Amino acid sequence: GYKYSSYGNYLNLFNQDWVNKEDILGLFSKTEGAESYKTFVEETDERDLPTIKSVLIEEI
Repeated sequence: GYKYSSYGNYLNLFNQDWVNKEDILGLFSKTEGAESYKTFVEETDERDLPTIKSVLIEEI
């Protein structure tokens, strides 16, 4: 992983107070948000961009 990544916050590996993970995890499963997010990050690639474009924070 990246030294300065917030990814571990979303997987509940550690907690940094400045990361508001509820906003992001709220876009995923209500009961398995962290696991759904992990699957999304690890399995999504460029072919999926048209599907997820509406929820992106930054334009690609």
